[in-house]
Amino acid sequence: MSDALAPTLPELQSWMRWLITEPQGVQRALENPVHEPILRCLPAIDRSGSIDVHDRLRVYSNAYFLRLLEVLREEYPAIQKVIGVESFGVLVCDYLKAYPSSSPNIADLGKDLPEFLKTHSISQSFPYLSDLASFERLFLMTVFADRAPDFDSTQLQSLSESEWSEIRFVLDSSVHFFHSTWPVDLVWDVRDIQEQPVPQINFSDRNLLLFRDPQWVRVRVLSMEERVLLGHLSEGMPLGQACDQTQSAFPDSISAERIQTWFATWIQLGIIKGVLLP
Repeated sequence: MSDALAPTLPELQSWMRWLITEPQGVQRALENPVHEPILRCLPAIDRSGSIDVHDRLRVYSNAYFLRLLEVLREEYPAIQKVIGVESFGVLVCDYLKAYPSSSPNIADLGKDLPEFLKTHSISQSFPYLSDLASFERLFLMTVFADRAPDFDSTQLQSLSESEWSEIRFVLDSSVHFFHSTWPVDLVWDVRDIQEQPVPQINFSDRNLLLFRDPQWVRVRVLSMEERVLLGHLSEGMPLGQACDQTQSAFPDSISAERIQTWFATWIQLGIIKGVLLP
């Protein structure tokens, strides 16, 4: 290629990006260059040496795909545990064809996998995969969430009975609620245990709470009653109103002792991090 026709560096970079990010590979991209940049840069690729120019380009393309595969394996280890390494690689290929990487933030790569799994054929064998992927995505978000300072419960010691009913609690910023019709946390628990088989799980409601402690993310199974009350508090509902509405929803299973036990646990675990006084 003459200097007059040689691509500029930005043109070459744009062309290489188009080529190596094509989900179906270098050969398919060159054979069917629908989205190829206007300037075709293939003639500018060095042809010296014994390696074919297409093989050279495939080195970059394969390295790019393997990097994306590694990222998704780290984000969704339980999905890979369930379907196996080989099937996970096929799933990633299918996913990248439907949702090619388009963000400079690598953390955005797997955000659409839960939605993609809803209609993927692999979910016919494992109908809980979409929920499991949603759980793993939420776990990652919790990992990177900031923790608030510990709650000073001495603020509550001087409150009158009427003031107690009007206070609002603030939950830690790392707290996330998760609901599934499958107990996907049981599958997630064995994600890194190679010799442990994936448990068989049955269709059933599961309410989970994810939050950070000083070491790592914790997952807590919630009863429906605890989930409702804590949900009301997370929405900023005054304590008295939250307790009354929960009592009305579950008149046969809510007691003052049970609520006190929950509060003690929430404060001890760092789930509650603040209080807004009336």
